[in-house]
Amino acid sequence: MKEFLELNSFWAALFGSGLLATLWRVGTWVTKLVKAKRAENDLREQTITALEKANTEQDKRLKNVEDYQAMAEVRSQKIVKAEKASLHNQIWNKADEYIKRGYITVGELNNFDYLFEAYKNLGGNGTGDTLRAKVSNLSVRDEGILQQKEIDEH
Repeated sequence: MKEFLELNSFWAALFGSGLLATLWRVGTWVTKLVKAKRAENDLREQTITALEKANTEQDKRLKNVEDYQAMAEVRSQKIVKAEKASLHNQIWNKADEYIKRGYITVGELNNFDYLFEAYKNLGGNGTGDTLRAKVSNLSVRDEGILQQKEIDEH
């Protein structure tokens, strides 16, 4: 005990307080540091939890967007198919009319070509090509609602 008291006196002379007081201060400082680190860790955990929740919600929204895109793609393909069928029907009916009549006017040929190009751009099949060839072989008359000079002007 005598050694401790001598050491304590020496320590007090050097640092202004006894060994136990210094240990008490160090303990208090460590306790404050531990509390601060716990608070920091708690805040970090709360932030991670909030980010995980936000990521989960964002994943759900992204899944909804992806599902909508897939549905829209299917619908778009169906619309293209329906448009192609409509153009095919128009080409068929017009070709039938012109071939039965035996000639085509300049305006009708212009309109027919317009329909045919749209049909081909949508991936139309060989039936359209065959009908286009038959219509192109008909005699062309410069009469009707659109004359050749009017087409040439544009």
